[in-house]
Amino acid sequence: MLRIYFLQHWFALSDPATEAALYDTPAMRCFAQIDLGQEPVPDASTRCQCRHLLEENNLGVALFDAVAVYLEANGMQSIQRHYC
Repeated sequence: MLRIYFLQHWFALSDPATEAALYDTPAMRCFAQIDLGQEPVPDASTRCQCRHLLEENNLGVALFDAVAVYLEANGMQSIQRHYC
């Protein structure tokens, strides 16, 4: 679910658009580690609940900051730090 959360934020996708993108885009499914032969894409309400749980506990910002630090430490350009 965290990988889906990142994809949704990085690509500015709504919950329904995220679901469609995961079904339509093999690279996104690969990143999210979803094998459609084994499991469906988590539905919009499940992703929404997860996102709200992260945001209520101020974990979203901390996760994006940790990813930015990791990328910078490994010589990669960090993502713009823009939070919803």
